[in-house]
Amino acid sequence: MKVLALAVLLIAVSGLEAGVVKREVPNLDQLTQMFQSWAETIKSSTQDWVSKVQTQDLQSQVGEYYEQSKAQMEPIKAELEKWFAQIIESSKKAIA
Repeated sequence: MKVLALAVLLIAVSGLEAGVVKREVPNLDQLTQMFQSWAETIKSSTQDWVSKVQTQDLQSQVGEYYEQSKAQMEPIKAELEKWFAQIIESSKKAIA
């Protein structure tokens, strides 16, 4: 009976031990190296982005877009000025 109880206990403990997962905790040097690599990646990505923003190509594209937008808005501006002038004239006639 004792042998049977010992066998059951041994099987149960071995089953529990198999279910336990051993995880490796990285040491301080590994963590430091990992954070340094992340910081370097972020730094280089940021520098690349800043250099792209500062290039003349992007600035010229923005300038072209601004000029195109301005050219498209000029007719709308003129129509709005006419419309407001008509409203003001109508108001002046109605008051007088």
